[in-house]
Amino acid sequence: MKPRCASFAALVVALLASLGVTAPAHAAFPAPAGLAATSSSSNAIAVRWDPVPNAFGYRVDYATRSDFVGLTKETTTSTTRVLKNGTRGLLPGTRYYFRVMVIDRNLSPVGPPSTTANYTTKPAMKFAVASYNIKNPDSSSARPWTWRCPLIGQDIAKLAIRVVGVQEVYGSNDRQELLDCINAAAGGQFFSMTPGPGSDAGNDSRVIFDTRAFRLLASGAYAYPTQFAGETSRQMSWAKLEYLATDRVVLFTTTHLSPSSDAVDVKQWDQLIAHVNRVKAVSPVPTYVIFTGDFNSTKFELPSRTQLSKMRSSGYEDVLGQQYRSYSTYRNPTARVDAWISTSNRNKPDLRQCGCLVSTDRNANSIDYVFVSSALKALYYRTYAQPRRGYVMDYLLSDHFMAVAVISE
Repeated sequence: MKPRCASFAALVVALLASLGVTAPAHAAFPAPAGLAATSSSSNAIAVRWDPVPNAFGYRVDYATRSDFVGLTKETTTSTTRVLKNGTRGLLPGTRYYFRVMVIDRNLSPVGPPSTTANYTTKPAMKFAVASYNIKNPDSSSARPWTWRCPLIGQDIAKLAIRVVGVQEVYGSNDRQELLDCINAAAGGQFFSMTPGPGSDAGNDSRVIFDTRAFRLLASGAYAYPTQFAGETSRQMSWAKLEYLATDRVVLFTTTHLSPSSDAVDVKQWDQLIAHVNRVKAVSPVPTYVIFTGDFNSTKFELPSRTQLSKMRSSGYEDVLGQQYRSYSTYRNPTARVDAWISTSNRNKPDLRQCGCLVSTDRNANSIDYVFVSSALKALYYRTYAQPRRGYVMDYLLSDHFMAVAVISE
């Protein structure tokens, strides 16, 4: 087969052959120099190298093995390339080996490969979140805020919670004292609280985050417009956070919906979804969403049966349903879930059996939910109770108890 004259390398080989000289393999172009990675995310690595004069293009080989078994090949005419394995992405927390070589118009190598370089992708996003209505947990009338506040801080530090949505942070539950208690337990000034409108009538909700794990990009609050007579004014707070370990962006929200009526709860819940979607839509980068809050809605009755479906159709999953691989968890709870729900539910055993201080007149069917973007998954879910130290109730989703979930990509 005659050499293709369009290939500069082929012309060189033909000229050498006419002179009786056999060209060594890959002699036409030198190996590219200066190959290095410039940045990494959890699923991509950006690489660069020095240009080779007169080169048509380059091929980058990369693999998880240094001998390049199972390699992926990508071509480019630039001297930079983002390695991301098509739409699948690279494996998080994995070392990749890569090399580059000059190619011709037929995408065939016309020079030796560069020296091999390597770089490790960032780990997958993984952190603990919590939702906590702190106003009156565990019959707090028997235990004052000055006693409870340090315990809240200790729980957040002990469980390595990186971001928490708190509700009813007002009045006797002082915002700055809460932040001071958390930072004291964490051993430094690591946690920060987002500002809010300061409306106690809205049952003030705030986002608290660990600055060692997150960088605050933006924050805000949204007051649900009142519509019905006697409707309680409520609000949600949100924070757009960059997770430093992976450069991922998370929109974290917390809210306290009104218990005035099912109609009010549904209306505020719909407004919550719509506002979060508006904030997410204007984000210049892909953004995960995590909802927390006291939704004042039972798992057995309306409106949660309709609202959970709306959350799912909007791309958000409840973490308990993820944990037990069943979206029906809320609607058709097992006997064990049912038994631990409240002091007033279906004559089942009540929470006083756990040895904790629990008000006998509280209907613990008022639930603190955690929802996440469907692309995220819940690795763990528990509800923690005070004052008995270390007691864990596996399934309870209850008003005024701290609900904790570990979220991962």
